[in-house]
Amino acid sequence: MATEQPAPDDSCSSQPDLDALTHAHDAETARLGDLTVVGTAEIVVIHARIAELTSQPQAARRRWATALKLLTEARDGASAETITAAQATADAAYREFHKFAQTNLAEAQQLLDAGLANTTAMLDQVSRTLDAGIAVTDTLAQRRPPKPAP
Repeated sequence: MATEQPAPDDSCSSQPDLDALTHAHDAETARLGDLTVVGTAEIVVIHARIAELTSQPQAARRRWATALKLLTEARDGASAETITAAQATADAAYREFHKFAQTNLAEAQQLLDAGLANTTAMLDQVSRTLDAGIAVTDTLAQRRPPKPAP
């Protein structure tokens, strides 16, 4: 998403180097704006997906806890077959929980890594934008007429 900048107008001033620096700063500012918009949208998507990834193992964890409760109840007087079935259910529920936890943790880590890379790119662009602005400011400061002596 490129922000449209006005075409450079070499007649802006009688100082073409200042005009070039100003146009460079404008371009860096536009790139920063683009990265900010895209980065903000990506953060929203990443947070939504991480919320989904978090809820899946939580539900599986609740199913495992329920299966463990049923196993405990079965051990308090049920037949061997009922206990074995309850143990198998608890084991399956744990495997499901563990699978979700491992898989979702890996995906969440990838999402967080991508978000960190985007943040790094944005900070790099902030630096380039500031450097371009400083170049304009420094050039203007060098051209300021000296203050008259008192």
